[in-house]
Amino acid sequence: MKMQLFTILFLIVSYSCTTGQNKHERLNIMWPEEYKWKIISDTEDSLTHTVQFLPGNETLQKWSIMGMTMNLKTQTASNLNEILDPFLESALQESPKGKYYIIEKDTSSKNFWVIYKVESPEFPNDPLPESQLWYIIQGNETIFVSFVAIKEEYLSDYFTKKWVKIFKSSRLVYN
Repeated sequence: MKMQLFTILFLIVSYSCTTGQNKHERLNIMWPEEYKWKIISDTEDSLTHTVQFLPGNETLQKWSIMGMTMNLKTQTASNLNEILDPFLESALQESPKGKYYIIEKDTSSKNFWVIYKVESPEFPNDPLPESQLWYIIQGNETIFVSFVAIKEEYLSDYFTKKWVKIFKSSRLVYN
């Protein structure tokens, strides 16, 4: 009897693990260890999960580089512009003097993606510059948004190439 119960429980657990695979979709980005990142904010609700992080020796009041990931749960788009346009509009509203540049994109695959940068010399409520390199990818059931920001007016070619490589080497993972 114990063996039958064990077998039934095993089959139930196995079935639930295989039928709910996409519920645990995530984007695996290898954030460079050189910064010794620390999480400064981790918020989650039924629609989003957002994590912000800084190098271990920096504070939210004084930082030089910041990372952020946001998962838009159970969200899908039919094309890249459905995702990209609202983010670009928001960036330009936040910093009217900002400029954006599409660096690379793939619109042909099921998991379409884009890497773009926003360079802002100033903000209406902050005279300091800030530039960001964004990576957005459509997962099977989630839109993944990540960026790295620095307190500079422009992103250098070195910085841009380094982070494009990091973002492009990320992988969608299902568990």
